[in-house]
Amino acid sequence: MEEAILKPRHSLSHILAQAVQRSVDPIAKLGIGPAIDIGFYYDFIFSEGVEFKEENLKDLNKMMTKIVKENQVFHRVDLNYDEAKEIITMLGAEFKIELIDEFKAEGETVFSYYINTIPTAAKDNILRGSKLEYIKKYEDITEYLKKFNLGDVFVTFIDMCEGPHVENTKEINADAFKLDKIAGAYWRGNEKNPVMTRIYGLAFEDKIALKAYLEMMEEARKRDHRVLGKQLKLFTLSPLVGAGLPMLQPNGMIIRKEIEDYLRELHKDKEYQRVRTPHLCKHDLYIKS
Repeated sequence: MEEAILKPRHSLSHILAQAVQRSVDPIAKLGIGPAIDIGFYYDFIFSEGVEFKEENLKDLNKMMTKIVKENQVFHRVDLNYDEAKEIITMLGAEFKIELIDEFKAEGETVFSYYINTIPTAAKDNILRGSKLEYIKKYEDITEYLKKFNLGDVFVTFIDMCEGPHVENTKEINADAFKLDKIAGAYWRGNEKNPVMTRIYGLAFEDKIALKAYLEMMEEARKRDHRVLGKQLKLFTLSPLVGAGLPMLQPNGMIIRKEIEDYLRELHKDKEYQRVRTPHLCKHDLYIKS
């Protein structure tokens, strides 16, 4: 991925996490948030009583756009183990403690963090309407980070990260990204770990590229076999039968027969000999195969 698009995509993952903390759940547990081929994502475990659904994406997207237009500055600071762990503890990001302990065990002594800041004088105006618990948390973090001489600024977000990021959110095109969907994901991809809520976003070079991608995906949805199957009365799906086990309707049987007839003639032409085996067999066969 070229750095010109990698930077805004990665930066948008941090902006997404900040937007969640400011407007949805200030004590949501943070997972990871990388850039991906068509955008970005971030993983969260929301607090008890906080339910995040697809219909919440629109408002969260508005908060992200607001953050982009706040001209927040990205700073990188390098911390030692104790400092890095203190920040994670202040954030309540228990999953990242697991990561930092692993990095230390591998011999790492310096831990990079990226910080978002706004001018202190603009804090009350910019953060008006944000969750009070979020503001209190970042007041404490801002006080802790004063020793790094960041200037007269207020910290709006911090995350352990190698980057790269844009220098200022104004470098991000607010018309070229859009939150896309949510999904479940195990922490670190391990089914023994907790399930997190993964929020996906799309991000492209400009508004035109984003629109083109959205139109392509809309056309793909129209051609989805589940949509066509219902529209053309090809098959029926039922939970009483099982997922992925279609029951063919008359129209579906016509298509199936046409395919079977074509293959039968093709096999005959190529001098294939046809056989038939049982649908079920003993477990031992699958072990051997």
